[in-house]
Amino acid sequence: SAQRADYLDQLLAEWFSGEPQTEFLGTYWTERGQHLEGDALAAYDLLRDGPTPESVGVVFRDESRTASCSPDWWLAPHNGVEVKCPAFKTQVSYLRLGIVPPAYVPQIQFSIWVCGADFWDFLSYHPRLPAVLRRVEPDQKWQDAFSAHVPVFLDELSEARQFLLQSGAQPTGVS
Repeated sequence: SAQRADYLDQLLAEWFSGEPQTEFLGTYWTERGQHLEGDALAAYDLLRDGPTPESVGVVFRDESRTASCSPDWWLAPHNGVEVKCPAFKTQVSYLRLGIVPPAYVPQIQFSIWVCGADFWDFLSYHPRLPAVLRRVEPDQKWQDAFSAHVPVFLDELSEARQFLLQSGAQPTGVS
């Protein structure tokens, strides 16, 4: 994407400095989502059969720990759930459209790729409106793109690290 070079520089800066280069302090909407998480989970359980999802932290694609995602909820053995608790107007839009909002498709498809998932559920919850639940299956075009481009990006990141090391930069972060 257009942010590729900026993201590569951010990762390098974080590696060399040992510090995050962006700070997310949360917003009203992230706090609201955390507050409504239990209600959203209850709605999710009512809309489908199956075990209750679990909270997890970071899930890595493999032992190299170079590609990861952070599912909102985890459905064993390797599927997940992306949860949103949007504004009333936004929930109305999601209900009316009946699809996963396009803005979330890359994130969901990447999570599917990282986890080798069979599906990923998208749940949009608002306490005063019906919940929106859509199941997303792997899209081969997205999966092939991640398989092709992520290793190339990781190679570029490795080469850039070596270049900076050879230029005399001294990392203080964890390798």
